[in-house]
Amino acid sequence: MFLFLHGWRCSPRRRSFGFGQGGFAGVTLTFDPKSFLTIESAFKERYGPPTSAKEESGKSRGGLELTNVEHEWQGAKVFISLKKYAGKITESRAVIQTTSEREEQVKIIQQRGKKGAGDL
Repeated sequence: MFLFLHGWRCSPRRRSFGFGQGGFAGVTLTFDPKSFLTIESAFKERYGPPTSAKEESGKSRGGLELTNVEHEWQGAKVFISLKKYAGKITESRAVIQTTSEREEQVKIIQQRGKKGAGDL
């Protein structure tokens, strides 16, 4: 399957779609980091500059020096996250989800953290 993003063609390695009680909740695309600059450019062209951006330098488990890039776009209805390295140096990830789904996920993560702290 090929994905066309504002005139750019890419082939995601994996894609998953989420649906909640209200219908579509989001989609996650995992792709080769070699395609990151192309997808980053397409997202910036389509959605404008990210509302949040950060870069972190580090090393892979194998000692490779790298810079991870993470962009977020927060809109009234949609949240988008784009990461150059998502858990592995062989995977980039784009997440597009409804703002309500994003808020629900943040709430669940915060509750888990509070529960875990209580277990100490």
